[in-house]
Amino acid sequence: MRIVYITCIIVCVITTASYSQTAKKQPGMKSKTEYEETFVKGSPGQVIDNKVEYDASGNVTKEYFYNSEGKLKSLIVYTYKNNNKESETFYGPDNKIIEKHVYTYNARGDKIQKITTNGQNKVIKKKTYSYEYYQ
Repeated sequence: MRIVYITCIIVCVITTASYSQTAKKQPGMKSKTEYEETFVKGSPGQVIDNKVEYDASGNVTKEYFYNSEGKLKSLIVYTYKNNNKESETFYGPDNKIIEKHVYTYNARGDKIQKITTNGQNKVIKKKTYSYEYYQ
C-alpha cells in the first residue's frame, strides 16, 4: 500500500512539472525551442521539433515546424496591430506562401472578418463575425 501511495505522489509531481512547462510563455522570453530525441536504430537522434518566437508584448510572431530529420517543414508568421492579430501567413518547406489569413476588427476590438487567400493571393474563403451586446 505504501509503494502505491509513493508511486501516486511521484506521478502527480511529474505530471504537474510537465504541465507547468507547457504553460504560457514567461515574461521576457524571446523564443522557445523544443527538441525531440529518438532512440530507434537508424534515427538521427536529437533533432529540432519546433520553435516559437515572441514579440515584447508576448504575442507569438513565428512558429517553425520541423520534420523528423530536423528540416523545416512549415512556418507560420503572425503580425499584430493594436495588440490584435492582423495576419497569419503559412509557408511551406520551399518558403513559398501556402495560405494567408487577414483579420479585421471593429472599434471595440472585436474580430469582424477573416479573409483567407491562397498562395496566389486569391481569396478562397471569407468569414464574418457579428456580436450582440447587452444594453
